[in-house]
Amino acid sequence: MKDNRPALMRMFSAILKERAKAEPTETKISPEMLKHFSRKDLIEMITKIYQGKLPDELNKVETENERLMELIGDDLFIISYMTEKWCKEAVLTAPDTTAKTPPVSSAAAPATDKKEAPENKQDKKN
Repeated sequence: MKDNRPALMRMFSAILKERAKAEPTETKISPEMLKHFSRKDLIEMITKIYQGKLPDELNKVETENERLMELIGDDLFIISYMTEKWCKEAVLTAPDTTAKTPPVSSAAAPATDKKEAPENKQDKKN
C-alpha cells in the first residue's frame, strides 16, 4: 500500500462526518476509496472480516477489485482495518520508554526543605 495516510485520514473524516449527520441508509464504499488500496490490501481486509477465511465464492485471481469492495461492504470496515494497522505501526515505531523512570511529581516528592512540618514541632515540645 502506498503511504497515503493523510489522504485516507481526510477521506475517513469526511465519511464519519457524513455518517454522523445522516440517517442510516444503504452503505456503499466510495469508488474514490478504491484508488488508495492494492488488491492485496483488499484481500487482507476481506480475510480479517471473514475471520481468517475467504468466502467460497471468492476467486482471488478472477475477482475484480469492485467485487472485493462489495464483499467488504462498508466504509467502516476499511476505517477500522486501517486504524488498527496504523496503531500497530505506531507501537512498533514508538521509542522504548519502559526502561526510563518516570519523573516524580512535586506532590509526591519528599520534602527537601530543612524546616519541619508544624505537627513535628508540637511533638518535640512535649
